[in-house]
Amino acid sequence: MRLRYILKGEFSLLTCQLGNKCGDFPICFLEFDGERIEVCANHANQLRSLVPDAPALDTEWLGAKCEWSAKTFGPGRRTGGVLEHMRKELEEIADDPSDLSEWVDVILLALDGAWRMGFSPYHIIEGIKAKQARNEARTWPDYREFTESDAIEHDKTAKERK
Repeated sequence: MRLRYILKGEFSLLTCQLGNKCGDFPICFLEFDGERIEVCANHANQLRSLVPDAPALDTEWLGAKCEWSAKTFGPGRRTGGVLEHMRKELEEIADDPSDLSEWVDVILLALDGAWRMGFSPYHIIEGIKAKQARNEARTWPDYREFTESDAIEHDKTAKERK
């Protein structure tokens, strides 16, 4: 069983080895800052209660981001400017796909574009959730039939699962 946690802003991985025991509990290994720490699963569960949940993007954060954008880049739709900036960021991703900051730039620009079209932070977040649920309900082809460079699109003739 693998569970992901965040401690002090750093990702840690907790792996439980069901074969090893600490009393009635399996031994778990906590990997933190490159060090592996052996922990009884009972203590790991106690640790879990001390670790805050990962921060979430919420309407308050997105609202503040939109306010900053309006002050920094001005009001209005700015569709052409947002799209041009996204194109440049996509080129930077193509040059170095391992650079997380470039992927994040595209996400931030997409959020900005949606807000500039008049959607509220609440509606943007709900739209993201609804779109993911819709994607999960769609029929998708076997990814193994595609190369890494091929776009994989859903089957438009199939009925979506509810």
